[in-house]
Amino acid sequence: MSLHRDAQPACCARPATPWATKVIPHNVRRFVMARIRSVPYLEAALFLRAHPDTAHRVADVAKALYVAEDTAAGLLDQLVADGVAAALGEAGDVRFRYQPRDEALAADFDALDSAYAANLVEIARLVHDSTYRNAHRFADAFRLRKD
Repeated sequence: MSLHRDAQPACCARPATPWATKVIPHNVRRFVMARIRSVPYLEAALFLRAHPDTAHRVADVAKALYVAEDTAAGLLDQLVADGVAAALGEAGDVRFRYQPRDEALAADFDALDSAYAANLVEIARLVHDSTYRNAHRFADAFRLRKD
């Protein structure tokens, strides 16, 4: 049997795109595009979700995510503002815990966590694509046009 020089045996063939083999459920795709601001935001939310009974200091989250403390503080503030986490304690000793504002949001993060575990690269690409598109839409709103 002769093979074309560029042909690969079926066992080694690659899919045309990474999306071809791993499908992100529609509800997860919609949630990511509407609610997930960045991959670090996603990682912070899923870190807190993985330890729901623990209230974490900013330094703990920064260390777990390999980011600067000010970056972690910003992510945690966003999670609190978005109703994903709660800030506990007083100034100087604030800790953060996973505490979705309602069951629907908790269910969305449950589905996202499962999809992310199975399709990390695809979910990360989706987050980046969504962020990129939103930035362009925002920039286009300020573009001067000739009428």
